[in-house]
Amino acid sequence: MRPINPLVTETWQGLLLSGEAQVTYLGYLAAQALALIAWWPWGEIHRLLDTRAEPKTLVAVVIALGVTVSLYAIRAGGQEILLPGQRSLMEWVAATSLTVARILAGYLGAHLLQTLHLLMLSSPLLMAGFAVAGGTWASFAWCIAAVLVMATCYRLVGAIIFLLVEQDSPLIFVALRGVLIGSYAIAPFVCPAASQPMLSYYLLSEDASTHLALAGLQGHWVFVGVYGALSGLLAVVLYRLLSRKRRGLDGSHERRVAKESN
Repeated sequence: MRPINPLVTETWQGLLLSGEAQVTYLGYLAAQALALIAWWPWGEIHRLLDTRAEPKTLVAVVIALGVTVSLYAIRAGGQEILLPGQRSLMEWVAATSLTVARILAGYLGAHLLQTLHLLMLSSPLLMAGFAVAGGTWASFAWCIAAVLVMATCYRLVGAIIFLLVEQDSPLIFVALRGVLIGSYAIAPFVCPAASQPMLSYYLLSEDASTHLALAGLQGHWVFVGVYGALSGLLAVVLYRLLSRKRRGLDGSHERRVAKESN
Protein backbone atom coordinates (compact mmCIF):
# COMPACT_ATOMS: atom_id res chain seq x y z
CA MET A 1 0.00 0.00 0.00
CA ARG A 2 1.40 3.38 -1.07
CA PRO A 3 2.00 5.75 1.87
CA ILE A 4 0.07 8.99 2.15
CA ASN A 5 1.74 11.89 0.38
CA PRO A 6 3.93 13.67 2.95
CA LEU A 7 2.64 17.11 1.90
CA VAL A 8 -0.89 16.00 2.79
CA THR A 9 0.30 14.55 6.11
CA GLU A 10 2.15 17.76 6.94
CA THR A 11 -0.95 19.86 6.22
CA TRP A 12 -3.14 17.58 8.34
CA GLN A 13 -0.74 17.92 11.25
CA GLY A 14 -0.64 21.69 10.78
CA LEU A 15 -4.43 21.90 10.87
CA LEU A 16 -4.45 20.14 14.24
CA LEU A 17 -2.26 22.88 15.74
CA SER A 18 -3.21 26.44 16.53
CA GLY A 19 -1.26 29.11 14.74
CA GLU A 20 -1.21 32.29 12.69
CA ALA A 21 -2.95 30.69 9.70
CA GLN A 22 -6.10 29.99 11.72
CA VAL A 23 -6.00 33.48 13.24
CA THR A 24 -5.83 34.89 9.71
CA TYR A 25 -8.96 33.05 8.70
CA LEU A 26 -10.71 34.31 11.82
CA GLY A 27 -10.63 37.75 10.21
CA TYR A 28 -12.21 36.32 7.06
CA LEU A 29 -14.90 34.67 9.17
CA ALA A 30 -15.63 38.09 10.63
CA ALA A 31 -16.17 39.42 7.09
CA GLN A 32 -18.59 36.57 6.36
CA ALA A 33 -20.42 37.22 9.62
CA LEU A 34 -20.70 40.90 8.70
CA ALA A 35 -22.33 39.92 5.39
CA LEU A 36 -24.75 37.67 7.27
CA ILE A 37 -25.71 40.45 9.67
CA ALA A 38 -25.96 43.13 6.98
CA TRP A 39 -28.33 41.06 4.81
CA TRP A 40 -30.28 39.49 7.67
CA PRO A 41 -33.98 40.29 7.14
CA TRP A 42 -34.43 42.23 10.37
CA GLY A 43 -38.16 42.87 10.79
CA GLU A 44 -38.85 42.04 7.13
CA ILE A 45 -40.01 38.44 7.47
CA HIS A 46 -43.73 39.26 7.21
CA ARG A 47 -43.21 41.50 4.17
CA LEU A 48 -41.11 38.86 2.47
CA LEU A 49 -43.75 36.22 3.17
CA ASP A 50 -46.50 38.45 1.78
CA THR A 51 -44.60 39.19 -1.43
CA ARG A 52 -43.13 35.69 -1.65
CA ALA A 53 -39.73 37.27 -2.09
CA GLU A 54 -36.68 35.60 -0.69
CA PRO A 55 -34.04 37.35 1.44
CA LYS A 56 -30.58 37.63 -0.11
CA THR A 57 -28.87 36.52 3.10
CA LEU A 58 -27.47 33.27 1.73
CA VAL A 59 -26.35 34.94 -1.50
CA ALA A 60 -24.40 37.54 0.49
CA VAL A 61 -22.72 34.94 2.70
CA VAL A 62 -21.80 32.72 -0.25
CA ILE A 63 -20.29 35.65 -2.15
CA ALA A 64 -18.33 36.66 0.97
CA LEU A 65 -17.21 33.03 1.31
CA GLY A 66 -15.96 32.97 -2.28
CA VAL A 67 -13.99 36.19 -1.89
CA THR A 68 -12.41 35.26 1.45
CA VAL A 69 -11.52 31.68 0.51
CA SER A 70 -10.05 32.89 -2.81
CA LEU A 71 -7.98 35.52 -1.00
CA TYR A 72 -6.78 32.92 1.49
CA ALA A 73 -5.92 30.50 -1.34
CA ILE A 74 -3.91 32.97 -3.43
CA ARG A 75 -2.06 34.18 -0.32
CA ALA A 76 -1.28 30.59 0.68
CA GLY A 77 -0.02 29.92 -2.85
CA GLY A 78 2.19 33.00 -2.57
CA GLN A 79 3.65 31.65 0.72
CA GLU A 80 2.12 34.48 2.77
CA ILE A 81 0.24 31.89 4.83
CA LEU A 82 1.83 28.69 6.14
CA LEU A 83 0.40 26.32 8.71
CA PRO A 84 2.45 25.52 11.81
CA GLY A 85 5.34 23.27 10.75
CA GLN A 86 4.42 23.51 7.07
CA ARG A 87 7.29 23.81 4.60
CA SER A 88 7.10 25.89 1.46
CA LEU A 89 6.76 24.36 -2.00
CA MET A 90 10.35 25.27 -2.90
CA GLU A 91 11.64 23.59 0.25
CA TRP A 92 10.06 20.35 -0.89
CA VAL A 93 11.68 20.74 -4.31
CA ALA A 94 15.11 21.74 -2.99
CA ALA A 95 15.49 19.57 0.10
CA THR A 96 13.73 16.29 -0.71
CA SER A 97 14.12 13.49 -3.24
CA LEU A 98 10.42 13.36 -4.07
CA THR A 99 9.63 13.65 -7.76
CA VAL A 100 8.13 16.93 -8.94
CA ALA A 101 4.96 15.10 -9.97
CA ARG A 102 4.52 13.68 -6.46
CA ILE A 103 5.23 17.07 -4.90
CA LEU A 104 2.62 18.74 -7.11
CA ALA A 105 0.06 16.00 -6.44
CA GLY A 106 0.63 16.34 -2.70
CA TYR A 107 0.45 20.13 -2.95
CA LEU A 108 -2.98 19.96 -4.61
CA GLY A 109 -4.19 17.31 -2.17
CA ALA A 110 -3.03 19.42 0.77
CA HIS A 111 -4.76 22.45 -0.73
CA LEU A 112 -8.04 20.50 -1.02
CA LEU A 113 -7.77 19.38 2.61
CA GLN A 114 -7.03 22.93 3.77
CA THR A 115 -9.92 24.40 1.77
CA LEU A 116 -12.37 21.83 3.14
CA HIS A 117 -11.20 22.84 6.61
CA LEU A 118 -11.97 26.48 5.81
CA LEU A 119 -15.44 25.54 4.58
CA MET A 120 -16.03 23.60 7.79
CA LEU A 121 -15.14 26.69 9.81
CA SER A 122 -17.58 28.75 7.72
CA SER A 123 -20.38 26.17 7.86
CA PRO A 124 -22.31 27.71 10.83
CA LEU A 125 -22.62 31.02 8.96
CA LEU A 126 -23.62 29.22 5.77
CA MET A 127 -26.25 27.20 7.59
CA ALA A 128 -27.63 30.34 9.23
CA GLY A 129 -27.96 32.00 5.83
CA PHE A 130 -29.53 28.89 4.33
CA ALA A 131 -32.03 28.62 7.18
CA VAL A 132 -33.37 32.14 6.72
CA ALA A 133 -33.15 32.37 2.93
CA GLY A 134 -34.19 28.88 1.94
CA GLY A 135 -33.30 27.39 -1.44
CA THR A 136 -32.42 23.94 -2.72
CA TRP A 137 -29.59 21.76 -1.54
CA ALA A 138 -28.52 21.20 -5.15
CA SER A 139 -28.00 24.92 -5.78
CA PHE A 140 -26.21 25.29 -2.46
CA ALA A 141 -23.91 22.36 -3.30
CA TRP A 142 -23.09 23.90 -6.68
CA CYS A 143 -22.09 27.14 -4.93
CA ILE A 144 -19.73 25.25 -2.61
CA ALA A 145 -18.26 23.31 -5.54
CA ALA A 146 -17.71 26.61 -7.37
CA VAL A 147 -15.78 27.99 -4.38
CA LEU A 148 -13.62 24.84 -4.26
CA VAL A 149 -12.63 24.87 -7.93
CA MET A 150 -12.08 28.65 -7.92
CA ALA A 151 -9.86 28.41 -4.83
CA THR A 152 -7.75 25.74 -6.54
CA CYS A 153 -7.21 28.06 -9.49
CA TYR A 154 -6.13 30.93 -7.25
CA ARG A 155 -3.86 28.69 -5.20
CA LEU A 156 -1.98 27.72 -8.35
CA VAL A 157 -1.85 31.35 -9.51
CA GLY A 158 -0.32 32.35 -6.17
CA ALA A 159 2.32 29.62 -6.39
CA ILE A 160 3.26 30.62 -9.94
CA ILE A 161 3.56 34.29 -9.00
CA PHE A 162 5.79 33.33 -6.07
CA LEU A 163 8.11 31.33 -8.34
CA LEU A 164 8.27 33.98 -11.06
CA VAL A 165 8.90 36.97 -8.78
CA GLU A 166 11.85 37.38 -6.44
CA GLN A 167 10.81 35.92 -3.11
CA ASP A 168 11.68 39.02 -1.07
CA SER A 169 10.15 41.46 -3.54
CA PRO A 170 7.19 43.60 -2.39
CA LEU A 171 5.82 43.02 -5.89
CA ILE A 172 4.47 39.65 -4.72
CA PHE A 173 2.15 41.38 -2.24
CA VAL A 174 0.79 43.68 -4.97
CA ALA A 175 0.59 40.99 -7.64
CA LEU A 176 -1.40 38.53 -5.51
CA ARG A 177 -4.07 41.06 -4.63
CA GLY A 178 -4.04 42.70 -8.05
CA VAL A 179 -4.78 39.41 -9.81
CA LEU A 180 -7.64 38.62 -7.42
CA ILE A 181 -9.24 42.07 -7.63
CA GLY A 182 -8.76 42.25 -11.40
CA SER A 183 -10.36 38.87 -12.05
CA TYR A 184 -13.38 39.68 -9.88
CA ALA A 185 -13.77 43.06 -11.61
CA ILE A 186 -13.33 41.82 -15.19
CA ALA A 187 -15.17 38.48 -15.11
CA PRO A 188 -18.76 39.90 -15.06
CA PHE A 189 -18.07 41.79 -18.32
CA VAL A 190 -15.88 39.27 -20.16
CA CYS A 191 -17.55 36.01 -19.09
CA PRO A 192 -20.52 36.40 -16.70
CA ALA A 193 -20.64 32.65 -16.12
CA ALA A 194 -17.09 32.82 -14.67
CA SER A 195 -18.13 35.41 -12.08
CA GLN A 196 -18.66 33.87 -8.66
CA PRO A 197 -21.00 36.66 -7.45
CA MET A 198 -23.16 36.37 -10.59
CA LEU A 199 -23.20 32.59 -10.36
CA SER A 200 -24.34 32.84 -6.74
CA TYR A 201 -27.21 35.12 -7.75
CA TYR A 202 -28.09 32.76 -10.59
CA LEU A 203 -28.25 29.71 -8.34
CA LEU A 204 -29.64 31.16 -5.13
CA SER A 205 -31.98 34.00 -6.13
CA GLU A 206 -34.72 34.82 -8.58
CA ASP A 207 -33.01 37.85 -10.09
CA ALA A 208 -34.37 38.06 -13.64
CA SER A 209 -31.43 39.90 -15.21
CA THR A 210 -28.92 37.44 -13.82
CA HIS A 211 -30.98 34.50 -15.04
CA LEU A 212 -31.21 36.10 -18.47
CA ALA A 213 -27.42 36.49 -18.61
CA LEU A 214 -26.56 33.00 -17.37
CA ALA A 215 -29.45 30.59 -17.84
CA GLY A 216 -28.75 30.00 -21.51
CA LEU A 217 -25.13 29.22 -20.68
CA GLN A 218 -25.95 26.75 -17.89
CA GLY A 219 -23.81 28.97 -15.68
CA HIS A 220 -22.74 26.37 -13.10
CA TRP A 221 -21.32 24.02 -15.74
CA VAL A 222 -19.53 26.84 -17.53
CA PHE A 223 -18.07 28.12 -14.25
CA VAL A 224 -16.69 24.72 -13.24
CA GLY A 225 -15.48 24.09 -16.79
CA VAL A 226 -13.66 27.44 -17.06
CA TYR A 227 -11.95 27.23 -13.69
CA GLY A 228 -11.29 23.51 -14.05
CA ALA A 229 -9.58 24.06 -17.41
CA LEU A 230 -7.60 27.00 -16.03
CA SER A 231 -6.52 24.93 -13.04
CA GLY A 232 -5.32 22.14 -15.32
CA LEU A 233 -3.34 24.60 -17.46
CA LEU A 234 -1.88 26.33 -14.39
CA ALA A 235 -0.91 22.95 -12.89
CA VAL A 236 1.08 22.18 -16.06
CA VAL A 237 2.79 25.59 -15.88
CA LEU A 238 3.60 25.08 -12.19
CA TYR A 239 4.98 21.60 -12.91
CA ARG A 240 7.31 22.97 -15.57
CA LEU A 241 8.47 25.80 -13.29
CA LEU A 242 9.20 23.39 -10.45
CA SER A 243 11.01 21.02 -12.82
CA ARG A 244 13.15 23.91 -14.05
CA LYS A 245 13.93 24.88 -10.45
CA ARG A 246 14.89 21.27 -9.65
CA ARG A 247 17.18 21.07 -12.70
CA GLY A 248 18.77 24.38 -11.77
CA LEU A 249 19.43 23.17 -8.23
CA ASP A 250 20.89 19.89 -9.49
CA GLY A 251 23.10 21.78 -11.96
CA SER A 252 24.36 24.10 -9.24
CA HIS A 253 25.17 21.14 -7.02
CA GLU A 254 27.09 19.38 -9.80
CA ARG A 255 29.08 22.54 -10.62
CA ARG A 256 29.92 23.04 -6.97
CA VAL A 257 31.13 19.44 -6.61
CA ALA A 258 33.22 19.73 -9.80
CA LYS A 259 34.76 23.00 -8.57
CA GLU A 260 35.66 21.49 -5.20
CA SER A 261 37.22 18.43 -6.82
CA ASN A 262 39.44 20.62 -8.97
